[in-house]
Amino acid sequence: MLDFVLLSMQAFIIISLVVSVVLMICVTKVAKSALDKALAENEDIDIDGVTSSSPELPIVAEQSSELNQPLIIKIDSNEDNHEK
Repeated sequence: MLDFVLLSMQAFIIISLVVSVVLMICVTKVAKSALDKALAENEDIDIDGVTSSSPELPIVAEQSSELNQPLIIKIDSNEDNHEK
């Protein structure tokens, strides 16, 4: 009886691993085909003078100087007087 339980547990684990591998392969194929289709549809779109088929991302020349400033939160003292 114990051998049957161990054998069935091992079979369940092996079947689960096989199903997982098959699902990963299917999902990868579907994702790759969707990506290829999307790239083929958007091949001739021009974004800011840079075609989307170029291997480089467009470089944004404007950088805000506020990004380097620390975040400061101001709390009004009038809000503390609402407690009664």
